[in-house]
Amino acid sequence: MNPHKHKLISWCARQPFLTSFSVGVLSVLIVLAGLQPFYLTNDDPAMAFYSGGMVLGSQPDASLYHSNNLVGMVLVNLFELKPYWPWYGILKYFLILSALVFTGYAILKMAFSAGRLALWVAWCLFFGFWFLTHLQFTYTAYLLIQAGILWMYMGFSGDRKHWLGYLGMGTILVSIGLLIRVPPGIQLWLLALPVFALHLFNRFTNPLLYRFLITMSVWVVCILAGSNLRIGLLEQDPAWKGFHQYNSQRAQIVEYHNLRDQNQIEAIGWSSNDLAMLRTWFFADSSRYSLARFKQVTSHLPTLKFSWGSAGADFKRLIGQPVIAVSVIWLALGLILFWPDVQRRRKFILLTGCMVVLGLYLLLFKKINDRTILPMLGFIGVWGIFDTFRIDIKAGRKRYFFIIGLLLLGIWWSWLYRQGSAAMERNREFRSFIRELDPSPGQLYVNWAGLLPLNACLPFDHLEYVKALKILPLGVKTNSPPYFERLREFDIDDIYPALAQMDDIFLVSDPGKNQLYARYMMEHYQMAVTFEEINRAFEFGLYRVHQKN
Repeated sequence: MNPHKHKLISWCARQPFLTSFSVGVLSVLIVLAGLQPFYLTNDDPAMAFYSGGMVLGSQPDASLYHSNNLVGMVLVNLFELKPYWPWYGILKYFLILSALVFTGYAILKMAFSAGRLALWVAWCLFFGFWFLTHLQFTYTAYLLIQAGILWMYMGFSGDRKHWLGYLGMGTILVSIGLLIRVPPGIQLWLLALPVFALHLFNRFTNPLLYRFLITMSVWVVCILAGSNLRIGLLEQDPAWKGFHQYNSQRAQIVEYHNLRDQNQIEAIGWSSNDLAMLRTWFFADSSRYSLARFKQVTSHLPTLKFSWGSAGADFKRLIGQPVIAVSVIWLALGLILFWPDVQRRRKFILLTGCMVVLGLYLLLFKKINDRTILPMLGFIGVWGIFDTFRIDIKAGRKRYFFIIGLLLLGIWWSWLYRQGSAAMERNREFRSFIRELDPSPGQLYVNWAGLLPLNACLPFDHLEYVKALKILPLGVKTNSPPYFERLREFDIDDIYPALAQMDDIFLVSDPGKNQLYARYMMEHYQMAVTFEEINRAFEFGLYRVHQKN
């Protein structure tokens, strides 16, 4: 071995935390220097805008809904310190970097080897780069919870001297992840639980059993506390009381069931157009789309049945995505690496089997997408590295693994670069649209189903260029306190006729949605409307609605 290379490996073995920190920081610097981070969905920039009191709200609001209010309070304080700074993107990067550092430290601390370090670097170059370029709060939660589980397992399976310290650190990481999003905690724990149980079965002792029970108890408490704290903080605010139940009932109709029976629709006092308006997120009429009406609908919905055709279509859609397909190839290479070791192979196959079972369950309830499946694939990859103490590859085969890995990374990075370039182009188009729009504080833009892509704002944008833009979003937070606050700000009692009767309200829509709105106005207000397109960008038009005389 080259003496300099030997010294570097020796230093890495003596300093696992600094090594992990260096790998994490280098990953971040490479992404920021050569790639373009962007928001995957509208949810993240929306939470930034709500907490900053801009675009979607006039006052800073810690009630993020998707994440715990405690996260919102941190963001509100940061935005009060420096308004319009990209605090949300900075916070997300800090949390992702922390998750990578603590995950890498657990891998290198468990048992150091040059092979484990190389595999961890490869994981960061693939999965880590994806999470650093595709910012999404669910991904952040997965990464933190993943790191916490590794620390808990390190304490559970290691020496008794340090296990409480490892358990405590793991609990902190898991708790932060659960503050951001609860479902990833449940899903990753369902994957990890059989591996914990297998270790207990193979090396059963009474002290190990006690550690297992304590670890399980801590995890259950974290899950219950994370879930109840999020809802409890919302319910403490009288304005938010009941909204979680309202939104859950709405989701049952829109996201989980396919209500097509015309007799059922008419029995609850809806027309087919009313249902279409609900499905497309324009359910602003709090009497027609009330909690009582939602409960009436859900009480008559049929029990969900598993459909092989639907599940097959979802599976085909997922596996057709490059990120999922390449992830499967990476894990297949990992299985080849672990195959000679019976114990490691069993755990690897056990994790994969648990993921298949969990995936079938998520398919049944229409909850599976790349934001669910990719972190689970990444978790299997991390666990394979974490639980592999020795990698035996014949000298002649190392070259082939290196070439295949380098080829995959080259394809992967070029794809990430193209996606980043597309995000930059969307950002330029968004900025140009805002400049042409030249919004004034007295104008309101009704954003139907997020057609105006808020995620065209980049994570590290200084947000002053959108400070004059005021949006009423028709989406998850429709009929929530921030929604009603925005209506009061413009003295609007009913948004439906206001669109046609007030001059400074504009509709972000498309021709299909315009037809739904026009039909709704004729059915319930006996008002005929026309649409004047005053701008067009992305996949939407900006319309002024007029009442026909």
